[in-house]
Amino acid sequence: MVVACLIELTRSSPVYGVIFLFKYPTGEKPNDIPRDGSFDFEGAESLFFAAQMIQNACGTQALLSVLLNKDGEVEIGPQLREFKEFTGAFPSEVRRPFDSGSLQNYR
Repeated sequence: MVVACLIELTRSSPVYGVIFLFKYPTGEKPNDIPRDGSFDFEGAESLFFAAQMIQNACGTQALLSVLLNKDGEVEIGPQLREFKEFTGAFPSEVRRPFDSGSLQNYR
C-alpha cells in the first residue's frame, strides 16, 4: 500500500525525499556497530544530515535534511545555503541549526 502510494505520487510531481518517523527507543545508547549490514561511510560523506538536538523536532529536522540534500533542485535561499556550506565538514552531531540562539535565522 505505501509503495503503491509513493509510486503514484512520483507520477504527478517530483518527490525529493521520503521521511519515516519512528519513536526513538529511550533505553538504547548510540552504537558504532550497525545492527545488521554495514555502514557506508563514503556514502554518508555526500549526504547532509544533522543530528536532532531538540525534542519533538524530528519532522523539521528531516525536512531540513531533505532540502539541503536537494540544493540545486530546490531553492533553499542564502541563509540555508550558508549554513550548509559552513557545517559541511562537521560531524552530524554538531550540525545544529535549531538551537535557542539560531532558530530565528531560519524562519
